[in-house]
Amino acid sequence: MGGYAAAASAQGSGAFILPGQPFEAGQQKSSTATGQTSDSDSSSLLGGRFSAQSNLMRTYTDNMYYASDNQSKVRAWGWALQPSLQYTNDLPRLQLSGALDSTLVSYNTPGQHDDYADGSASIGAHWAPLQFDHFNLDGHYSYGHDPFGTNRTEGAGITTTTATSPDKWGSGNVSLDWLHGASIRGLSTDVKVSYAQRTYLNNKDGTRYENYNALTGDAVAYYAITPKTQVLADFSASKFNQPNTFTGFADQSAMQYEVLAGARWYASAKTFGDFRVGALRRQFDHGSRPDFTGAAWNASLNWNPRAYRLFVVDTGQRSDPSYISDAGFINTHYVQVQWMEDWTQHFYTRVAGNYVHTNFVDSPRRDNNYFGALFATYAVTRDFSVFGISAFGRRNSRDGTLDYSRADAFVGIKYLFFSNL
Repeated sequence: MGGYAAAASAQGSGAFILPGQPFEAGQQKSSTATGQTSDSDSSSLLGGRFSAQSNLMRTYTDNMYYASDNQSKVRAWGWALQPSLQYTNDLPRLQLSGALDSTLVSYNTPGQHDDYADGSASIGAHWAPLQFDHFNLDGHYSYGHDPFGTNRTEGAGITTTTATSPDKWGSGNVSLDWLHGASIRGLSTDVKVSYAQRTYLNNKDGTRYENYNALTGDAVAYYAITPKTQVLADFSASKFNQPNTFTGFADQSAMQYEVLAGARWYASAKTFGDFRVGALRRQFDHGSRPDFTGAAWNASLNWNPRAYRLFVVDTGQRSDPSYISDAGFINTHYVQVQWMEDWTQHFYTRVAGNYVHTNFVDSPRRDNNYFGALFATYAVTRDFSVFGISAFGRRNSRDGTLDYSRADAFVGIKYLFFSNL
């Protein structure tokens, strides 16, 4: 699927585009028609490639602080710059990769409290010492923030006169993955261990209660009943720790177990599906909260009927840390649909929409979130593109004071260059 495969992978079940943030690095994916290099473009004598690109955008939002429906909204214009740098080096059995991404934004609201500079760094080593054994070691670190009006500050009625500095955090994760076996016959396995941590760096009187870390082990066994169909069993266990507990509220630290069964289907070179369903159980430390048992699932379908057209559907359940103290965690259900199309060698569009239902377990709060966006890119030359993005988001909450809507627009240019090493 060429460039589309990378876009689909980057926009998997956990990579939701959210109101106000459709321009984040990694979201502006495109196929070869929009100026991205294809596999044939990146060949070199040593198998290595160094590339860099930069996006410059003019931004607009009609609800800067995610104000609820009964609050006044602040409109804002801004500028955003996104430089990024990537490196890959493909050896016969070893692939090394690295990336640096950053987003620098300035708004026309008074002062500089809304301006920010976020960044991330990632490294990877992917080793195939034997035909049926693959090892993947990946690490990622991000320095980011929670925009005013989200997470801890949602519904707070923040204005340009009361805002000080958004909540900033550092977030890191590392994983080691071992895949053994062939996908088209017999038994194959995938064993993965990962560790993730987020630590807030400012406003610590309130943000320290949102620090967390999690250690997860996941094992999947696949059995090929035909060369195109595999049945599978998936078991994972996660130890979640939230070290600081707000006075008067129960501890949110817990152990979670999840068991899934399902199948993967390589229907054709144009269609692939993965379906898993089962149950999860979350047991809170020292019986601080009632144990939770519920359904768990995830499913994805990729349909690539033409070389220039791709449809992707993702749906599932995931467990997210709660940023409100009366909830043990957030039981999140989601559906996301995308359509990516190369209309010509120069013009590319992507339509994305998602629905996310968030159940704040142990709390009466329930939210329904809706989002849609249209991305359009025109490649003026191989390395230079112009693009536009329009997006709309809506949240309906059981707590009506948290209902809001937000519309955003982005117009920008992208310059891409690369050099083989």
